Amino acid sequence: MKLLIILALPCILFLGFNQANSDAPAWHGNDHFTFARHAAYLRVSMRKLPWESFSIDLLQANTAKGVFSMALKTPVPIQLRVDGLTAAHKQVKLYDRLLLPGEFNQLLIDLAEAPEPLSHLVFYVNPGEQFTGEILVKEGKVIPYLEESEVFSVYPNPTAEYLNVELPDAGINRLQVFDSTGKLVQTIKPPRCHFTLDLAGFRPGTYIVNATGPNLSLTKKFVVR
Repeated sequence: MKLLIILALPCILFLGFNQANSDAPAWHGNDHFTFARHAAYLRVSMRKLPWESFSIDLLQANTAKGVFSMALKTPVPIQLRVDGLTAAHKQVKLYDRLLLPGEFNQLLIDLAEAPEPLSHLVFYVNPGEQFTGEILVKEGKVIPYLEESEVFSVYPNPTAEYLNVELPDAGINRLQVFDSTGKLVQTIKPPRCHFTLDLAGFRPGTYIVNATGPNLSLTKKFVVR
């Protein structure tokens, strides 16, 4: 079954492709895109025209609030643009960055940046240009924001010079900080459950801190003044 969607900005004809595995995120694209799921990643092969795109369905994630987390690997440099698509088919630009080949790039996209709830995320590889190649995608999921609690907290917030971090005793082995554009700013291995993060060199703005461990991913926002 194919789903026909007309995108508003820019105007694009876009045919949907849904994976058979209902437990996995639903990725969509026309017949210029092929999705092959492997044990550890999704392979997206494409032979796209200049403004063709593929997308992921946020409605299957049960929430459109939080942070969209994915890891992406490319064999060649690509410009990746990600737009949010609302139910009224309005597009909101969320991410636009050059990705270099090598290891998997961890990307966090703050869905709260959109003025309206989003139904899909739309991915453009080298927008405005033809492109033949492939990318590998890990995760592709929405991490809901936690309410204020004792499970995972960061303070003071807003802050200027330092950030106190309190983590659950659940084997958290990586802490990553992203800026508001989704760029990775810092990665550390937490020395203990309670520690202080030095913010020297951080520019004023909103940041996302993501703590991960075995079968656990926690996300918080903080503001640097």
